[in-house]
Amino acid sequence: MHNKATTMLTQSEATIHVRDITIPFGIRMYVKEEDCKEMDLPFRRLTELAADLIKTFAASEGVEIIVLFDTYYLCPVVIKACRDKGFYFVSALKSNRNLKKQGKKLKSGSYGNHCFKTRKKKKLRIPKEKRTVVYNHVDAGWIDISRLGTAHVVYSSKNSEQKILALVTDHPNLKSADIIKSYSVRWNIEVFFKDAKQHLGLGRYQNRSYKAAVTHLHLVCFAYALLTHIAVNGTCAKEKRIKAHMSLKNLQNVLRRIIWYDTAQHLKDLSNGNSVFKELSRLLIAA
Repeated sequence: MHNKATTMLTQSEATIHVRDITIPFGIRMYVKEEDCKEMDLPFRRLTELAADLIKTFAASEGVEIIVLFDTYYLCPVVIKACRDKGFYFVSALKSNRNLKKQGKKLKSGSYGNHCFKTRKKKKLRIPKEKRTVVYNHVDAGWIDISRLGTAHVVYSSKNSEQKILALVTDHPNLKSADIIKSYSVRWNIEVFFKDAKQHLGLGRYQNRSYKAAVTHLHLVCFAYALLTHIAVNGTCAKEKRIKAHMSLKNLQNVLRRIIWYDTAQHLKDLSNGNSVFKELSRLLIAA
């Protein structure tokens, strides 16, 4: 049964972002309910898988955790997981989400448009790698949100775009600019997924058995973590200038050189490996 082709699979992932470094933390495989029965697996919704990942994260004492996610995961089961762990959240809010302020029922999207037309907007500039992004934003304050309770809502638009994005948090002390800065970190997570798919084959588990797909996804995360470790620490003595933002492709080349050096050193230590070591050294210099 577990050899069934798994084209129906997708995954729920979690990463840790600290000091401009993104590290894969956990990944869970999602299988459609009808396929779970055939594969003898318990059915779990994507939101439940995300909540499970939050529950398994153990924060160091004294470290404040802010969980970032998009509109799909802004639901009671995920919010409860955050609150049970003592974590705060920052998320985007769908335009059709029901709000209530001073007894009035509102839609998030129409209320955001109203705020942008009637209130004075502030500007926030966030430097990116190649450019600076300007956010116009309005602080809507604390509002009752359907199924979530009271939360802090901020409306913002990026550069000259007309689209207004609603952001929401339960953090008691974040100002509107802090909320936007926190949510902008999600871009680094998107970069992780793009790099992992392009260079490490993150999405190449389709048409494999369930167990093989799970193993593949975990190996991809291990590989990304190893390359991040190399980037941060400069494992090879000749690669001291390695920086954490080096491209994954360049880091893979660094890892290959590290393996070459380790292999050559191992051959040098063998009683009959000196001649082979000299040839490998010559090839390394030529490369």
